[in-house]
Amino acid sequence: MHKIKNAAYLWAALLFLMQSAYAAGPPWKLATNGGNLSISFGLLAQPQFESLDNPSATESLENLYFRRLRFLAGGKITQKLSFFIESDSPNLGKKGFDGRRNSEIFLQDAYLNYAFLPEFQIDAGMLLLPVSHNTGQSAASLLPIDYGPYSFLASDPTRSKVGRDYGLQARGYIKKHFEYRLGLYRGNQQHSGSFPYRYMARFVWYPLDAD
Repeated sequence: MHKIKNAAYLWAALLFLMQSAYAAGPPWKLATNGGNLSISFGLLAQPQFESLDNPSATESLENLYFRRLRFLAGGKITQKLSFFIESDSPNLGKKGFDGRRNSEIFLQDAYLNYAFLPEFQIDAGMLLLPVSHNTGQSAASLLPIDYGPYSFLASDPTRSKVGRDYGLQARGYIKKHFEYRLGLYRGNQQHSGSFPYRYMARFVWYPLDAD
């Protein structure tokens, strides 16, 4: 039997602190007087409690850990050129049945964005691929505990981290209702001449407001 329970009291305290920080804007931000050059820092922490029953053992395995612990940085280099960097430590401190605790940390997002217009922007770097609406969501905006079970199935065969890939893509919003993303991506973290590049396109029409 597999039971997953959220630590509600930790979530309540975290959400209270996040709401206070959100109302005041980014908690750590440096900017020039004109605002054309700036950098902001952020933190995403998602604590979780989990209880696992092992049929072959007499005791259950209980964990209080960080489902996600991310450090974020982003800002403007010029009025139209911006950047974003994010690390991740998924399941930080989670202990397995072998007694080992997870301590992995890696760079998850790193890209430059040049906004010619809101209707036409270019991204280059380690990008989140536009496979679906769910895969393109921020973890902070999810209503359930986690992403769908099929959202990042392509990560293993492409040896990528949670749906990310190196590449170049064009994107934009047209009249605030039509969104498009067109990209060329490396296709594999250890790319060789025999492994094809990946092409992807996604078009979405929002009848009400853009997501």
